[in-house]
Amino acid sequence: MANAAIGIFKVILGLIFVLIGILGILRWWNQLIEIIKGSVGIAILLAGFLLILLGFSDFRD
Repeated sequence: MANAAIGIFKVILGLIFVLIGILGILRWWNQLIEIIKGSVGIAILLAGFLLILLGFSDFRD
């Protein structure tokens, strides 16, 4: 019985978090796009470093 109550609580809390997240995305859409745009360069840079490290590890084998 207690496990069912905990499960229902988790589902309700999850639904509340999803609703708050959707409202936040809608409210701050422009700022979200700016963050995503700014993250693209960093992601490409980190992917480049990862490929370089993987390439060097192939030479050692």
